[in-house]
Amino acid sequence: MLLAKRLALITAATILLSGSQAWPASAHASLVKSTPSAGQILDTSPLSVTLTFDDDLIEIDGQDVNQISVYKDVDTKVDLGDSSANGASVSVSLKSEIVGNFRVIYRVLSNDGHPVSGEFEYRVNPTFHSTKATHSAEITSAPAPSKVVKPYKSAEPVPDKTQVPTKTAAPAKVQVAVENPNLQATAKAVPAASSSAINFWPIVALFAVSLLGLVVWRAFSLKRSKEQHPEIF
Repeated sequence: MLLAKRLALITAATILLSGSQAWPASAHASLVKSTPSAGQILDTSPLSVTLTFDDDLIEIDGQDVNQISVYKDVDTKVDLGDSSANGASVSVSLKSEIVGNFRVIYRVLSNDGHPVSGEFEYRVNPTFHSTKATHSAEITSAPAPSKVVKPYKSAEPVPDKTQVPTKTAAPAKVQVAVENPNLQATAKAVPAASSSAINFWPIVALFAVSLLGLVVWRAFSLKRSKEQHPEIF
């Protein structure tokens, strides 16, 4: 009975797991595009802020489930509060003729029923690009400094680095050897090394061979005597 219950539980768990793998996996919507974009610097104030997600948003009648709020600096609200969603996008209108730093805060309802929220900033500065362009024009129009050419001193010869100086033997030592007859005579008086050391090696080799032959002969004779007269040894 207990075994049957265990088999039934295992079968039910297997069916549930296999069924859950066939269900489509749900994922929250993610922001893929915004106008203005995060960190953008604009010359003029935009009329609205629009956010686009990678999945459709849910709309519920009578409830503001998809909202965008825009603040200037810290707490000055500049949106008109008319957030509206259309498919995967949601937008809100802004007050006109405003400059400064702006913070966009959004909270939308994803298609899987989960809320998604986030924020980013952008900036409106009409003089930013114009100042940058003027500065670039000033750099471009500035005349290049003329190079001062120093007069060449013809009195100082320019060394040629490609020529490699040749090494010449010092004549002092040669001259001393030629002019000093006593030194030359002394050099001639030194006898050459005797060649007796070279002729000595054949004698040593012959002696070594003779000694080795004598030892071998003696060992052979002793072995032969032991074989012939074992009672002596």
